[in-house]
Amino acid sequence: MSGTGLIKGILRSLRGNVRLLALSTLTAILMTACGGGDSSPPPGNGGGGGNNGSTIQAPVTVVVADGQVVGGTNITVPTGTSTLNAEMLGVLPINSGGSAQNTGDRIQRGAIGQVLMFGTGLSGSVTVAISGPADILVSNIVTRTATDGTQGVSFDVVVDLNAALGARTVFLQSGTNQLTSFTGGLEVIP
Repeated sequence: MSGTGLIKGILRSLRGNVRLLALSTLTAILMTACGGGDSSPPPGNGGGGGNNGSTIQAPVTVVVADGQVVGGTNITVPTGTSTLNAEMLGVLPINSGGSAQNTGDRIQRGAIGQVLMFGTGLSGSVTVAISGPADILVSNIVTRTATDGTQGVSFDVVVDLNAALGARTVFLQSGTNQLTSFTGGLEVIP
């Protein structure tokens, strides 16, 4: 629709309701109707090509290699691939056999137990951290192997009598700073 046609359409719709329309109000209506007022390019567009509001441009593919930094974008690809992946977690009595599930497990306030985790690259050399307040103590981190050969780790936990209830995330970090987590996998129950 041309600017003149738009003005006529607005005036027709206002006829009978408003007899006098201030120029500044008309300008504000026109700028809103035309999507105007700011001629700068949309954020993240860098001024090149521009999205004019009526069409969406196709995404731009950026090809990068390990460790390469690409200018003009906000993308960095870390060197190498992570070989650490926590896939299963289970809670069992200390020094006993047990199993782990891909859904995680529960532990009671005031309990002493052992957390067993399996997944790619897990071993007793990882550092263990548990999200939430510092009311679960971790000790005795040991390498384990499942009956099917899957690598794993176990560690003893002591849960405070007044530990916060709810799901906790278990973080495992390797000596080479690779990080994996089992999100919400350890739930503290009453």
